[in-house]
Amino acid sequence: AVKRIPIEQEVLNVSLPSLEFRGQGHGADLSGRRPLELQLFWTGSLGLSFSEPDSCRVCTPASSLRRTVSIKIPAGLSKDEQLRIDLSNQPGLARLFGMRLLGADGNTIWEWDGASSSLRTAVRYDMEILAVPDSTEVMVHFQSNDPMLILPVSAGALESFDLGGVFEVDFSWIGTLVPADW
Repeated sequence: AVKRIPIEQEVLNVSLPSLEFRGQGHGADLSGRRPLELQLFWTGSLGLSFSEPDSCRVCTPASSLRRTVSIKIPAGLSKDEQLRIDLSNQPGLARLFGMRLLGADGNTIWEWDGASSSLRTAVRYDMEILAVPDSTEVMVHFQSNDPMLILPVSAGALESFDLGGVFEVDFSWIGTLVPADW
């Protein structure tokens, strides 16, 4: 015999795996959280792969405090460079408030417009961009320990970048996502 139970009732009875925010062991600080590693890569043309020698990495605490992290970019990059940012070395959630490229003279060469749509259309891997209503920040869900985003810098924006500069990202870390039974 078939039991007739409304589907809405059955959906409520489905148990979902629980997730919690916590540190991940190796390399964790006193709070139990591993530091975040951000890495900026550059490559001279479309189709070339990004590699460790053409990158710069910085570490920052995995904390909920809003901060701006700066990554120095060397002189000598061509106007045709592509820039890739790996915003995290672990799965989790973060708030992203801003990103920009500054030339060696401190002038802004490129700045993210704050729209979730401009990041959603960019080439990215293992990261989901979530809009925050009535805000210029976005939530970012990092789905692995190696998420990446090709910065949506318009062609020609890097023409004055041959003297190097700085990439800045303004964000706060919400937490590392792991299944509670790990």
